[in-house]
Amino acid sequence: MEWLAALEQSRLAGALKASFYVYPLINAGHVLAIGFLVTTVTLIDLRVLAILPARAVPSATLLRRLAIGALLVAAATGLSMFAIRASDYAAMGVFRLKLVLIALAAFNFVLFAVLFRGRSDPSGPLAAGLAATSLALWLGVLLAGRFIAFV
Repeated sequence: MEWLAALEQSRLAGALKASFYVYPLINAGHVLAIGFLVTTVTLIDLRVLAILPARAVPSATLLRRLAIGALLVAAATGLSMFAIRASDYAAMGVFRLKLVLIALAAFNFVLFAVLFRGRSDPSGPLAAGLAATSLALWLGVLLAGRFIAFV
């Protein structure tokens, strides 16, 4: 695909390839952002599942905002790393799986936000099902991301 080759030849990719320090810093930022994202989402989901009491977890509103911020940082750093080997990554089934899982997790997040807008402590079978789905999807994203490094 031409756009993948163009991305690999972009200024961004060139700058990342030329610097001894930038790529490892971007990579570390990506890992930290994913860790922060998965942690905040897990806290939200465990609160909804009543595994953690509400008093033991920071405000769900705060956690959601932090999760969105972490997702944006993870996306920016991930796109930067993708630019270096876009054609290779796009050909990897595990990379495509990661993207599908991220899309499903994001959809699940938006669906939860829409269905339970204005409720500080959503509960019930639907909320629990969405929280359990969220945990499974983000765990899948984390695992798929780790496999990319070894494929």
